[in-house]
Amino acid sequence: VTPPRPPNLRTRYVEADGKVAQLLPFPWSEHRISEKLRKLGHERAGKIRTIEKMKNIGRIYTTKTISYSRRITVLAIMMSIGFLSLWYRAGYLQIWQFDESLKAAEQTHLRRVRSLPPRGLITDRYGFALDPHLSVGLREPLHFVHRLPSNEVKGRLRLTGEVLADNRSSYQIIYPQKRTEIPSALCKKGESADLQRQRQALMQVLKNASPSLQVVASAKQGAWLNNAQTTVAGNPTASFFNIDEEILAVIAQRAPDFLLLAPPKRVYARIAPHVIGYIGKMDESIFQRLKTEDYTKNDIIGRTGLEEAYESYLRGRPGWRLVEVNVYEQVVKTYSQPSDYLSFPQRGALVVSTLDAALQRKAEELLADKVGAIIALDPRNGEVLAMASKPDFDPNLFIDSLDQNTWNRIITDPDHPLQNRAIAGQYPLGSAFKIVTGTAGLETGAISPQEFISCPGYFSLKGKRFRCWRERGHGKVNFYEAMRNSCNVYFYKLSLRRAMGPDILHHYATKLGLGQLTGIDISGEKRGFIPSSRDIPEKGRRWGAADTVNMSIGQGNVLVTPLQVANMMALIAVGKNYKPHLVKKIELVTGDIEVIQPEPLHTLNISAKTLNLLRQSLRAVVNNYGTGALARLPDVVVAGKTGTAETSSGEPHAWFTGYAPFTNPEIVVAIIVEHGVSGGKAAAPLAKEMFQTYFENKRNRGETLLARKDGSD
Repeated sequence: VTPPRPPNLRTRYVEADGKVAQLLPFPWSEHRISEKLRKLGHERAGKIRTIEKMKNIGRIYTTKTISYSRRITVLAIMMSIGFLSLWYRAGYLQIWQFDESLKAAEQTHLRRVRSLPPRGLITDRYGFALDPHLSVGLREPLHFVHRLPSNEVKGRLRLTGEVLADNRSSYQIIYPQKRTEIPSALCKKGESADLQRQRQALMQVLKNASPSLQVVASAKQGAWLNNAQTTVAGNPTASFFNIDEEILAVIAQRAPDFLLLAPPKRVYARIAPHVIGYIGKMDESIFQRLKTEDYTKNDIIGRTGLEEAYESYLRGRPGWRLVEVNVYEQVVKTYSQPSDYLSFPQRGALVVSTLDAALQRKAEELLADKVGAIIALDPRNGEVLAMASKPDFDPNLFIDSLDQNTWNRIITDPDHPLQNRAIAGQYPLGSAFKIVTGTAGLETGAISPQEFISCPGYFSLKGKRFRCWRERGHGKVNFYEAMRNSCNVYFYKLSLRRAMGPDILHHYATKLGLGQLTGIDISGEKRGFIPSSRDIPEKGRRWGAADTVNMSIGQGNVLVTPLQVANMMALIAVGKNYKPHLVKKIELVTGDIEVIQPEPLHTLNISAKTLNLLRQSLRAVVNNYGTGALARLPDVVVAGKTGTAETSSGEPHAWFTGYAPFTNPEIVVAIIVEHGVSGGKAAAPLAKEMFQTYFENKRNRGETLLARKDGSD
């Protein structure tokens, strides 16, 4: 019923919250209107719009009712149309288009999968495998492409976990990216969501496995979690199982959507780890350098030693094969026939090293309880026969990911087991440097072979005494006797003569190969340091006579590597030397053989008279009751030189370097025993063992010695 309206009454009605809110008398103020609307429940009453007009009150209320009803009706119609459309579409697909939809779901297509080749082997010079393969299942890298509903995923994982647990296998699995809730215990601050999902996926496998497997897994869980990676469609991520082929077959049967292949794997024989090196996953910087050479981030590559240096030969060439996947990216069929390969993987080459495994083992045995290095090489061509550095490391630790605790323990070890002391250890040479000082003195004419110098047991220089190792002195000695007995005073006085000095010593040390890189074919070699009057470590200090005296016997700032010392002795033994190398030949899968040719390095440009006297003196060191007598062999003539290098700790390093036989030398040895105190007592006996092993093995192989004890051919 329309209320009566006074004629010609001027009214105001108000819109609030988008609708007509209240009919109010015109005289009311804006403030009073707002207060009234708030009492009526309109929170937005402050934002009002007033309209002034003459209007029939009943018509206003009728308009409001019609407006609300119309909106509800329109909304209901629109929702009904939407639901009807969805119902019709579902019915159309499930009833009228059922056959066509089923065919589409069953359609498959081919996808190519990268197929990695077996890695090449490294052997010693006689064919002994230094890095044998471990058979782990099939012949290809283990991959899987996996796209399944979550309920099926859990079932697959449970079955896989049961198989692994029953067989007490340790494993690492890399699961495809899934959007799942991440347990807070696995999330680290700042981690990406992808890595968190990867961790969660891996833990899902562990959770579905039996308790016995979980115990095994928890011991290595940290390393596994850190190595989880995401599968990219078309380029599946490798996953490594250290399990038997039979177990892989069971998993393949129970989980046919997994594409199972076997990874390239090494198990090192724990021989020459610094030389052979190890393989492992590449980091981002290496990948950026190699990505143009057909590598992927998941490839295993050589990281150190020969594995790194000859990676291009050992890795082989990847191939491509076909797999069949459905619309869900499930692998429904694998192809392994020759005709199914787009390109065949080509196994890596056989790298035949120069090492003699028996001699290498002997070197490592001799250093078992010591810190130091032993090098043996053939002076006729630069082939390294043995290279041992102690302490060493287990290269098998680096194949899979190394846990942080183990890594920290290795890198903080004060004995630095990762350092190859043979090529990177830099030591004062001690008395073996007298070879340099003596050669310089004879060649410059600073002294003649028969000139005698008196040794009272010390040498005084500006009030300071430089002592000989023999306190009572050697009396009057010439070059031959001074070298045989390693008389310090003789070389002190020789170094200060007019024709001598630090720059002459530097020149001849460099001429003999000290303080220079040899160019050996593995990385990590250090240069050492040979000082001169213009180049001393202490900046701002001038060279003094005391520096020359110290340098004359290999002390002061002299630093050399064992490899440089061995190459210096090779130069003296045969008059020239070659770039040291660790590979003899490379046998390619094509049948071709690349033979590594000796590369000349230095020729000893000194007079025949000086060279002959030097050699005879070195022979006397070992055979005529010299300081190296403990290196003497009963049936082969050995020449060499001892060295005892003072250190800041007060315990000198022990050196011996020498060659044999004296005529037609076949082997050169350089040995450093850190803090061995005496070269003649600590290093010379080890050299004897090395020479003896070499010649005994040669006899056992039926080879004839080129020189007898009397020096005759």
